[in-house]
Amino acid sequence: MRIGLVAPPWVSVPPVRYGGTEQVVDDLARALTRLGHDVRLFTIGESTCPVPRGWYFEKAVDAIGTTVPESAHVLAAYRDLADVDVIHDHTILGPLVAGRLSGLPPVVATNHGPYTAADLPRPPEVDEPLTLSTKPRTRNKTVGVGPDALLRTVLS
Repeated sequence: MRIGLVAPPWVSVPPVRYGGTEQVVDDLARALTRLGHDVRLFTIGESTCPVPRGWYFEKAVDAIGTTVPESAHVLAAYRDLADVDVIHDHTILGPLVAGRLSGLPPVVATNHGPYTAADLPRPPEVDEPLTLSTKPRTRNKTVGVGPDALLRTVLS
């Protein structure tokens, strides 16, 4: 399967120092590659994750959470990854934009922080979130699974 991963533009993948999301993306890219999948990562140019990479920004964007740089990054990512079978997006803005773009493969999103409908209002094109977690919660629709089962679920 051809899988495109989108990391936020704030920290390299893998992170040099702190970068929880970016470490998860790096681990995922390496694991999916070991499983035989064709993985491409859209990140920043200074990333060193050992899979084919694309980027819009050469270096990390300084102001974490700013909308304009994240918008440019996400739009470039979706354009670059339009030929994969599925895009797994780890940005906040990307999944909200994906439903408004045409010609994209299916987009799966992982939000690495707290999520409530009030935090991230969604357009009608975006399905109700299904949360997959190793720690079941009571909020939203949560399915507790282990990492191996999660990979099998996402990839099957």
